[in-house]
Amino acid sequence: MHFSIFLSARSMDPDDDGTIIGAMTDFALQAEELGFDAVFCPDHHFTGYGPMGCDPFLYHGYLAGQLKRMRFGFSVVTG
Repeated sequence: MHFSIFLSARSMDPDDDGTIIGAMTDFALQAEELGFDAVFCPDHHFTGYGPMGCDPFLYHGYLAGQLKRMRFGFSVVTG
């Protein structure tokens, strides 16, 4: 059986984005240490749901450099 996490957060102020991204990254690192297999992110343009939601590919690229064995997925991807 495989388990994954879903990273989603709401940012009410652009000044909070760095803190939120840092917390989500820490959460993903902890999930890998605990044996989770994958991390999923939303793709929410212009809604405030997670600062990474405007470009989940870029954020997953960053996470790929931090995580050793996790796989990555998306809830929805708009093109």
